[in-house]
Order: sequence, then structure tokens, then C-alpha cells
Amino acid sequence: MPMLSIALLIAAQAVSALSDTAGLGFSFTATSSDATSATVCISGKVAQNSYIGLGIATTPSAGAGMSGADITIVYPDAANAVKVIHGAGAGHVFTADSSVLTLTSASSYSNGVLNACFTRPMAASGAGSLALVNGPAGYIWATGAVSNGVPSQHAQKGSIANANLFAAQAPAAPSKTGSAAGNTLLSAFGLILAAVVV
Repeated sequence: MPMLSIALLIAAQAVSALSDTAGLGFSFTATSSDATSATVCISGKVAQNSYIGLGIATTPSAGAGMSGADITIVYPDAANAVKVIHGAGAGHVFTADSSVLTLTSASSYSNGVLNACFTRPMAASGAGSLALVNGPAGYIWATGAVSNGVPSQHAQKGSIANANLFAAQAPAAPSKTGSAAGNTLLSAFGLILAAVVV
């Protein structure tokens, strides 16, 4: 029975965050703060003045890439302070806006690992802003350098199509029949669990 518990724990951790598509170890999660806002967390190993960006793409397939995307960039500055910049993509150019996103106390930069959590509205809140949905959506990610507080063009980038940034969120109340997320988790890892049990 302990092997089954370990397999379930590993499976739950494996689907608890979205990851970059280049294997850099970046992770992206979101949880609902209240009915109108969410806390988004971005983490990964980066040097000082290097950013990790996460954008909400204009389509679930993320096919349009950066064009029109709602983008948030996080980075540690030279003093190890975590910084956040919000803006929009226009072609291959990131344009910062005046949105103020609040970093939470969970944000830190230590031993080269950035953990940046911030609150943002769920609804679109102006020009260049897109709604953050609790369901399938398209996301883009990027990484690059920051000079004098201004992000440069990305050194690496990718897209994550039809994904749920809120997948790690637990259901509000237990259900006798199980949640759709729980059923999906069990279906997705059924073969792994069967192999462990056998």
C-alpha cells in the first residue's frame, strides 16, 4: 500500500503546475483569491536581472504567440529584490503598462531560485488586458535579460496550449462521486498506478 500512496503523491505533484516547454524548470500556478482576483505564482532558476514572463494568449491554442497577449514579467534585481512588470505584447515587442500588481509575502529570490507570487484581477481590466480564466486557455512564456528595469527581447520562449493554470486548485467541498479534476487525474495516471500495483 505505501507504493500506491507514493505513486499518488508523485502524480498529484506532477500535475500541480504548468511548466515551460523547454525543460528549464519554470513553473506556473494560480489560485482564486476571491471571486474577482487570483494569485499567480511563477518560479524557476534564473540569475539576477533575468526574467521569467508568463502571458495569457489571445487564443487557447496560443497560436498568435505574443501578439495581443497579456504579459507579466517577474525578475530578481541586483539586490535580490523581486520585481514585477505588467504589459502587453505587440508583435515581438513587450510594452509595459501602468498596472500595479501586488507581490505577496511568498515572493523571494534565494540561491538562484525565483519565487514570485502576485495578485491580479480575473477580468480584463483595460487596454492590453485579457481575462484570466479558471479553465482551458493558452499561455506563452519567455525568459531573457533585464537592463535598468527594462526587459530585453526573450532569449527563449514557448507556448502552452489548452491548459488550466488553476489545475492545482482543490475543490471547495468533497463530492461523493468525485470531481472532474480528480477523475481526470485518476484516468491520466491509471496506467502508472496499475504498473506500480502489479
